[in-house]
Amino acid sequence: MPHYVYLLQMKDDRIYVGETINLLRREREHFSGKGGKTTALFGSNKVIYYEIYQNKELALKRERQIKGWMQAKKLVLASGNISELKNLSSPPRLKEQSDYKQEASFLTHPGFIGTKDASGLNLT
Repeated sequence: MPHYVYLLQMKDDRIYVGETINLLRREREHFSGKGGKTTALFGSNKVIYYEIYQNKELALKRERQIKGWMQAKKLVLASGNISELKNLSSPPRLKEQSDYKQEASFLTHPGFIGTKDASGLNLT
């Protein structure tokens, strides 16, 4: 069963990062105010980007990674500008060089199914 990691733009322009097995249902939950504390408090506009993974473990790992990013980097990911995404990546710290390699590896991992700019989708 596919698992989705998604970026949801909130009404105050913050980016919410989540994971689900049913993107349409989860988006509706966010819009109705039942999707979680953050989106209930600040409201949600639309899903602007999502990635599809073969299993929950990979999706949750990717969700945690993206949640650690600054907003500008999340927006660049949603735009699909991979070269700019690389520019926003900080250089690896000596003890965490594997983290830097891991960031790029998500898009080529065998469990990664695909990605989609959700701006043209009407999921509601």
